[in-house]
Amino acid sequence: MKLTSLIYSTHSQFMIIIKERNNPVSQETARTPTYRGSDLKSGLKLATCNIEGISSNSAFSDFLGSNYDIICIQEHWLYDFQVHNFDKFFQDKVSFVRCSDTYEQISGFNLPRGKGGVGIVWSSSISGKVTKIDEGNERIIGILINSDPKICLICVYLPTNNASVNSVVEYGECLDILDFIINNYSDTHRIVIAGDLNGTLLKPRAGNKHDVCIHSFVRDHKLIVSAATKHTFMQHSGAGSSQIDYILSSHKDLIQDYIIHEKHATNLSSHTIVSAVINISCASIQRPSQQSSAIWKYQWEKMDIHTFQNTLRLELENNYSKISSDPTIEILMSILQKATKASTPRKIIYLKGPKWKASPAARMLITNCHKLYREWCEKGKPEGPLKQQKLLLKESFVVNSVWKSIQTGKISIIKLWKILPLNCSTA
Repeated sequence: MKLTSLIYSTHSQFMIIIKERNNPVSQETARTPTYRGSDLKSGLKLATCNIEGISSNSAFSDFLGSNYDIICIQEHWLYDFQVHNFDKFFQDKVSFVRCSDTYEQISGFNLPRGKGGVGIVWSSSISGKVTKIDEGNERIIGILINSDPKICLICVYLPTNNASVNSVVEYGECLDILDFIINNYSDTHRIVIAGDLNGTLLKPRAGNKHDVCIHSFVRDHKLIVSAATKHTFMQHSGAGSSQIDYILSSHKDLIQDYIIHEKHATNLSSHTIVSAVINISCASIQRPSQQSSAIWKYQWEKMDIHTFQNTLRLELENNYSKISSDPTIEILMSILQKATKASTPRKIIYLKGPKWKASPAARMLITNCHKLYREWCEKGKPEGPLKQQKLLLKESFVVNSVWKSIQTGKISIIKLWKILPLNCSTA
């Protein structure tokens, strides 16, 4: 769409919102929640949601990434070969993702619709304090946060109740994995479990063995459950609803401001957001940002005009008071940028990251590569032995060579292809 038509569309929607504000309708809605602002001085804002397909729920993903420090995602529906697409839904975030086929690869021929999958997304400002843990499976994933106190955060998507396949067996296996993780880290970390339990901690439902299992598990590990009682899952048909999404903790004072939100306007999932604040000091996890730069190019031909219009209208509604009191061009430009970011894919056309110090062995190989390349350029880049020598040296550096690193008295052999030579500094 041309820029002029976008501006006219923006003006029209803005005038409609003003008219609606001046003539309010006496009607309550369950899709306009009140969210916490950015005035929190301590703690990390945590949210969990079963998103039911991250690709089809991209606008909602952008909302989550913009409003929370850490997000636990269930049912992203991506396969293992599609994991690299996960980060594009959460700008300025770092992620740890597992898919339904992470441990059992499937054929890409006649690939069915994705299913399951879990992921944790956190702000890049705390990435230096976050460590991924190996324990878990395709339904359970976790990270350690080196804060004060230290946190072990586990994102879960437990099996759905299905008597025809005796799902309680798989449910028990997942609880065994959770039990192992809790026992492994509870001495050094405080435990936080967030996600879709597919079992309620309210009164167990008749014939639902998952409810009985999760009740017993929470009781055995003395996990703290919020007193909030509100349904977090509502079938689109309206046939049923239940409270199966939770944030649990091992210590009473660890979780604050526990909220079960109303369904957000951009949320296409049958689940809603459950959020809380992890009570840790933000000052203990702040770190100076590294110098890095990237130039992005928007792919305008792939713009989703419906997402643009919906996001634009939502942002105009949320910022109505600001626009009414101070209708500056900066606010309108910011709204347009958010709508563009949510509706238009983009790609990196230039990337320059921080330079890391290389080992002595790596510096020697890099220096030799640069020296041979300069000699080759000075001679007009001829075909011959010099070019072959340069290519062989590069291949040796990237693929075949090994170097010895002495760490705590042990000699470890590390393949140099694990090093990113383009980010290494010869200084």
